[in-house]
Amino acid sequence: MRGEPASVPERIARLCAEVTAGLGEIPQIAPLLPPLLTAVRRGDDVGHVLDELNTALLRAGVEGGLDGGAQRSFAPLAGVRGHPLEEAWMCPAERCVRAELVLDHPEQPECAVYRRALRRVRLPS
Repeated sequence: MRGEPASVPERIARLCAEVTAGLGEIPQIAPLLPPLLTAVRRGDDVGHVLDELNTALLRAGVEGGLDGGAQRSFAPLAGVRGHPLEEAWMCPAERCVRAELVLDHPEQPECAVYRRALRRVRLPS
């Protein structure tokens, strides 16, 4: 049984990761990307287009489409006091939920959707 579809910001984050990983090299997907990326960059409502891309991804054999994939969340550790500092690279347009820990990625990654560097953010603890 499938769960609820991911939110638009979650889907945009997955889109960014998949474009970086070579999503545009899939023949069935390549023609869908330029207009979608343009619409996301303009700030258009892209929910229906993401639905279409999700369907195409599933048909092309991309497991989980835009709704799958591991999600990382941040939460304070139980019993830990103090104010540990956690920093992450996040969407430059604040339009998706992508977050890459700076400790895991010391070099500033680039957003494949907006073609800009991810912004460095201090996460609350």
